[in-house]
Amino acid sequence: MTSRFKSLGAKTRRLGERFRHAALVPFVALACHPAMAELPTLVTPTEGVNGTTVANGDIIGTSGAIFKAIIAIVVLVICAWFFLQAMAGTISKWKEYTNGRAAIGDMKEYIGMAVVMGVFIVMLGTYAISSLG
Repeated sequence: MTSRFKSLGAKTRRLGERFRHAALVPFVALACHPAMAELPTLVTPTEGVNGTTVANGDIIGTSGAIFKAIIAIVVLVICAWFFLQAMAGTISKWKEYTNGRAAIGDMKEYIGMAVVMGVFIVMLGTYAISSLG
């Protein structure tokens, strides 16, 4: 009698597995169906190196324009990083000043150097971007 129940349980499990596999068929068919939307394409920058207009299909002009855009992005990232570092340093100097470990002159000197270096970095970045165009 127990062997009958075991075989009936095995048949039930196999039937359940078949139903689960059959339930997956629509999902597999949907996943295998080709996409209806286009893949994203790279937008060609309109202005290349030396201010030239990039024609459609011009690989050299497109690569120059993308290089110019990459330089601009790197300059912006460096300026943002320096700004965050200067603000973090200023906050730490302020904490040292409030705890009595630094004089007000130290804090003023740090803020002055941060401003001078910030202006210098922005000027260098602007020159790097403008020299390409």
